This record gives sequence, structure tokens and C-alpha cells, in this order.
Amino acid sequence: IALASLVVYVGAFAVSWGWGFWLLNSELYPLELRGRGTGLVVMVQWAANLAVSLTFLLLIDAIGKPATFWIYAGFAALAFAFTARFVPETNGRTLEEIERYWRRRARDPSGPRSSAARPSRGLGRPSEASPPRP
Repeated sequence: IALASLVVYVGAFAVSWGWGFWLLNSELYPLELRGRGTGLVVMVQWAANLAVSLTFLLLIDAIGKPATFWIYAGFAALAFAFTARFVPETNGRTLEEIERYWRRRARDPSGPRSSAARPSRGLGRPSEASPPRP
């Protein structure tokens, strides 16, 4: 049962959150900073993995299994909320369009941030950011 559960977990992660980090990480930086930005984020990700590995058994001993998993679930919920709020939709956009979006956003940081204030989440309507796609 333990091995089957581990296989299901790894499979579910691989088709859900697992690929998203690597894909978004390669899209969110301008070309001249992409290598350094990706390297920094990968380092932070591995540091977070190390933190989970080092604290997991300590937390189980200190506060028990349910509380430990609730803490990690809370961090996952925060990550989900952050992603939903701040990470733009990049589907169907070229790297150049994504870069233009971030440069515009950097020039006007007071621009609309809530989904109610903009026509669509992230990069806007296709007609606003680029010519229509075939």
C-alpha cells in the first residue's frame, strides 16, 4: 500500500503542480536575465525542498502528524492563492509577448491588479497584446 500510494502521489504531482514550476520559471524573465533568474529560483526551490525535508520529522515529533500535514497544506494553499493572484496566464503567448507584459507592468506598477479591474487575468485580451492568432 505504501509503494502504491507513493507511485500515485508522484504521478499526480507530475501531471499537476510538478511541471508548472519549470514551465513558468522559463517564461517569466526577460531574455537577458533568464539564466540568472532561473538559477536563482531553482536554488530557492531546492532550499525549500531542504527545509521540508529537515523539518518534517521534527514537526511530527513535536506536534504530531495531523498538525504537520495541516501546516504543509496551509503553505500549499498560500502558494495556490499567490499563483491565482499574481501569476499571469501565458497560454498562447510568445516569450516576446510575455516579456512586453512584464516590462509594461514594471513601468506602471500601479496598474490594475485585481481580476475585476482588468478584462482577463494576466496578459489581457489577445487583441490588446498582439494581433489575433490563427
